[in-house]
Amino acid sequence: MRITVFVLSIFLGLIAPGCRNTQTTTTDAAVLRDQAGGAQLDLVLMRADWCAQCHVLGAKLDRVMPAFESEPVKLIVADLTDIHHPAGKAVLEQEGLGALFESNRGRTGVLYLIDAETGEVYDRVYSRASDEEIRGDIERALAKAEQS
Repeated sequence: MRITVFVLSIFLGLIAPGCRNTQTTTTDAAVLRDQAGGAQLDLVLMRADWCAQCHVLGAKLDRVMPAFESEPVKLIVADLTDIHHPAGKAVLEQEGLGALFESNRGRTGVLYLIDAETGEVYDRVYSRASDEEIRGDIERALAKAEQS
């Protein structure tokens, strides 16, 4: 019993840093960009409290996102913990991404890289991607968004 509690506390300590209940997250630089004309790339994280892959992907994003603080990138976190009353749906509708909620069909543990102006989905990123792969995917999507 003591071993189980110890292992569980270690496990929770490992996943907790990647777990956030915020619905929309933007850096101060992103807020300034929005006031000056908006982000060029939306990163939409579909997550839920019960989703282990979400915690892994969230932790990776915590490490990767500081590299994009001065870039026109906006991270939007859609919380799908309660699929019957999803707070994430309201967040996506507020951001003009209601169709993404419908097409996603409740899937969690995925990060969508979306052109903020056209709504085109450039890529999807999953928890199995390394920090470097995620950084590269965001850089490529940002380059596409800047050309459009």
